[in-house]
Amino acid sequence: MFTASLATKYGSELDYRGAVATAPASNIVDASTLVGPSTPTIQSSRLTATATYVMNGLKAARPDFDLDSYLTSVGKKLVDAAQTLCFTPLAQRAEGITLSQLFSRPLLDGDFAATARPIMDVPMTGYDRPLFMGQRHQ
Repeated sequence: MFTASLATKYGSELDYRGAVATAPASNIVDASTLVGPSTPTIQSSRLTATATYVMNGLKAARPDFDLDSYLTSVGKKLVDAAQTLCFTPLAQRAEGITLSQLFSRPLLDGDFAATARPIMDVPMTGYDRPLFMGQRHQ
């Protein structure tokens, strides 16, 4: 969805016809601000791995933001590993590590939300070609 909102602006020479987004995530920043060292224990290496990718994306997009001040030493190692590992190996490395073990302080503190919102919130404008969003309901 992010690419679709910027495609024409950044690739005007391309024959861009539209985009398909399947199960796009939304409200990531709002959900993230509920996370911190006191987050209830959830044993899911896949959730922990996904969170490290999100944090790594923030770190890459805003290198001047002090993300390390929110991370434990375990969190720093996993966020660094997210730079090079595919999902399955990262989830294997995160085995036994809960989401709360990544963070030394709540993401609600400080500038996390203000820094993350411009790069993580789904764009509400900028779509000048068709966009199909599909969600599966069970």
